[in-house]
Amino acid sequence: MNLVVVARHLRIKSFPADTEEGRAAERYRRASWTMLAHAASSAASMLALVLSISWTVPYLGAERFGAWMTIASLAAVLSFLDLGVGNGLTNRIARAASEPGINELSQAVSGGLGVLAILAFALLLLLGAAAWLLPWQVLIKTTSDALVDEIRITVLMFAGLFAASIFTNGVLRVYHGLQRGFEVFATSVPCTFVGLLLLYIATRYHAGMLVLLLCSMVGGMLPGVWLWIQLGRKGLFRLAGWVHSTKIEKPKLLRVSLLFFILQIGTAFGWGLDSLIISSTLGASAVAAFTLVQHMYLFAAQPIVILNSPLWPAYADANARNDRAFIRKTLSSAAQLTLAYSASSVVVLAFLSAPLLRYWTDGQVVPSASLVYALGTWTIAVAMANCFAMFMNGMGILRPQAVAVLIIVAVGVPLKFLMVRTVGIDAMVYVFTAFFAITLGTLYGILYRPQIEKQLGLSFSKIDRK
Repeated sequence: MNLVVVARHLRIKSFPADTEEGRAAERYRRASWTMLAHAASSAASMLALVLSISWTVPYLGAERFGAWMTIASLAAVLSFLDLGVGNGLTNRIARAASEPGINELSQAVSGGLGVLAILAFALLLLLGAAAWLLPWQVLIKTTSDALVDEIRITVLMFAGLFAASIFTNGVLRVYHGLQRGFEVFATSVPCTFVGLLLLYIATRYHAGMLVLLLCSMVGGMLPGVWLWIQLGRKGLFRLAGWVHSTKIEKPKLLRVSLLFFILQIGTAFGWGLDSLIISSTLGASAVAAFTLVQHMYLFAAQPIVILNSPLWPAYADANARNDRAFIRKTLSSAAQLTLAYSASSVVVLAFLSAPLLRYWTDGQVVPSASLVYALGTWTIAVAMANCFAMFMNGMGILRPQAVAVLIIVAVGVPLKFLMVRTVGIDAMVYVFTAFFAITLGTLYGILYRPQIEKQLGLSFSKIDRK
């Protein structure tokens, strides 16, 4: 899907759904509006990111800032704790929305959110106990005993907020399954500025990590709360019969979500533990440079997410209707645009990194050029993997992804610990990127290639080949 297609389908009125061409055009219309809204939301988020770092680094210092970023990064690491139900809900809603009538869709929405509510409550108890009992002085090395106590209290706050976000993020997955992601991102823009305003007030008073975490996470949860209310008003979420719907949907969701769960836990441990690995090995201050370069490359990675994320439910809808031509055309265009943008933007950011990062942190944190180049290479590899993952998620091709992730975790995580301890962070990123690319290329390009070609409609019988 290229920018010309996006511009051509940006219209308010829906396309007719009584023909294959009309349904394809409607998918593109919804995806186009989602991309536009996602771009606005990401611009607001990137502004918030830039300002929050420039506001906090000068008074927090490298060590406290690194500790705060390590705690905040736990949200990505622990994302698998929804057991894959959030992602499974996207496909379940997309399929239910293709059925006539509203009853099955309402049951899928109500039951799916019911399952997530149960999980959120269980996680509140589990994470709260873990936050209190774990040895944070070992997990996040610091030179200050007072900072250890502040870290523990901040992690306790994180546990409560993260548990609640399991439910609110589930609401967002419902809207993505309905191919109404544009409502998610349009709602996120004002909520981001609310969180940014709270963060600004907190930094003016030199607030500690606990208050900063609260301000940064609340803004991300507000869209889910608001859109949950809207689901109730539209009759898609029904409190009456909620327990009954939950009982019906639970086995369906858990069956579909199992492989998503494997993917999430693998992703979390495979490349979400980096800050914790560095912090526990080299100390919290070493995380600062790594995190800053990661955040800089969000300017390259985020537009790719904007491009590809809306295509997941579009692929799912096309798969349910057996529209292989749409799938092939869309994947080809998305892959070409992903490679072109990610490579060019990484080159530009790498060239400008030294003055940019020096100005951003007031000269307190200056990463090495080698780290900048290493994370730039990783950014391109992840962008291409994300493009293909959206296609595979929408098509339900989950087993090959699960195998890939399990291999990456089993070999890659110990490799990261070894590389950080022996040769440093830069080499760790280079080696893991090469291992990541080789693993995916071997599995998708050779071992599982026939299955992928079949889903693309590229498989032919022996007679056809002759």
